[in-house]
Amino acid sequence: MARFESTDKFRDFVLSTAGSLPPQQRAIADYLVHHLEEVPFLAVPELADLTDVSEATIVRFAQSLGFRGYRDLKIELLQLPNGPVPQPRLEPATLDGPRNVLLSVARLEMDNIRATTVLNPVESMERMADALRRADHTYVFGMGVSAPVASMARYMLTQVGLRCSTLSADFTSPAEQLFALRSTDLLIGISLPPYSRQTLDMLKVASDRGATTVAVTDSLASPAASLASLTLLARTHNMLLTNAVAAIIVLLNALATQFAVRHRAHSLEAFAHMSRMMANEPNVAETESDEQP
Repeated sequence: MARFESTDKFRDFVLSTAGSLPPQQRAIADYLVHHLEEVPFLAVPELADLTDVSEATIVRFAQSLGFRGYRDLKIELLQLPNGPVPQPRLEPATLDGPRNVLLSVARLEMDNIRATTVLNPVESMERMADALRRADHTYVFGMGVSAPVASMARYMLTQVGLRCSTLSADFTSPAEQLFALRSTDLLIGISLPPYSRQTLDMLKVASDRGATTVAVTDSLASPAASLASLTLLARTHNMLLTNAVAAIIVLLNALATQFAVRHRAHSLEAFAHMSRMMANEPNVAETESDEQP
């Protein structure tokens, strides 16, 4: 009989365990959550070759998850009530033609979003929402393309009643801004390839100060995932030489919404307060009206 009630429960277990694993085992965990339908049919040497680890590491990984060995792990995957489920396709999309760039990019972003919904089970989102509720103050940090995403995260989380600030990248050492960080605060670090050293330093400093740390990243094997208390995963495949961000925006929107649903009274109070402020704001040209256009 399977130890886990569903595929999502198993995936959430792997995600929550991965942070305490050695780097090579995290690489296996990352491959596993992306290929749940494939792993039950792979032999130890095949999985070792795909993840660039030794065969002994595959066995140790299975034991780290509480199984006697890799064979028992495969049996568990096959016995999951939902069964191994097909995952979104992982190969990069190609241009449909010189005039269909918009369609090609849209298809790739939709694939990114689908993969992101699979990689973040409900339990992970609920755990993250509860961590936000416990925090006295939430800080968000990102470099490069992650910087505007961090600003978007701050906006969304503020809208549901959280005390949230972005930390500036305009410092020689951005971690200087953490001098006032308390153990009751939370830091979200958005870390995407090629993984800015400054973001990793921020997560390490916050962790050393006892604060809750969250990595929003693309892989359980990323450096940020090993430094964070909690990890949210987003797929960011792109046709350009940078990370696509649509899936991360959807993920952050879902996180803010998850918080509002799970902590309804707190968010409703914030909504009411903001509505009163907007009604008296002279710079707002028009507020919501019952009149039909």
